[in-house]
Amino acid sequence: TPSNGVRNVSNVGSLCGSNSGTIKNCFAHNVTLNGENYVGGLIGEMLAGTVENCGFNGKIKSSFSIANSGGLCGKIGSGNNKCSFINCFAAFDNDGQTWNNANAFGGLVGDVVQNAVLAVKNCYAFPQVKIGSNCDYVNYFVGHDYNSVIDDPNRVFESCYCYDNAFGNGFRPK
Repeated sequence: TPSNGVRNVSNVGSLCGSNSGTIKNCFAHNVTLNGENYVGGLIGEMLAGTVENCGFNGKIKSSFSIANSGGLCGKIGSGNNKCSFINCFAAFDNDGQTWNNANAFGGLVGDVVQNAVLAVKNCYAFPQVKIGSNCDYVNYFVGHDYNSVIDDPNRVFESCYCYDNAFGNGFRPK
């Protein structure tokens, strides 16, 4: 269980907290992640690299609030670096908690910086989390993307899905 029971825990993931390399063929089963910022089922913060054929099944918990977090990855980005997730999944819940303070939370990815180059292909999320009333940027795929360009070639989502009816009240699909 990656956790230390302390508030304001950042960069938490079942495979690693921060990644700039290649991770293949890994699966984290029945893992409980505890954190508040940059929490991802697989990777807390992805600076560059590729995650392929990986999965997360478990719980994402927070003692107070959750931000910049998601099923596969909490935060994507560092300048113009390329990040990709291929053939990955995340199936998780928040252990019956209701997140009343949730910001930039996505079924796949929580937060993407403006100049990041992101490709997510053949990935899915099955989040079963309860979202309360004080929430912003909570969405199926990406919680918050700082790039507002429609059809940006630097953002590729191909054959991805998030099960609907996955989130509680306060959820606004995008």
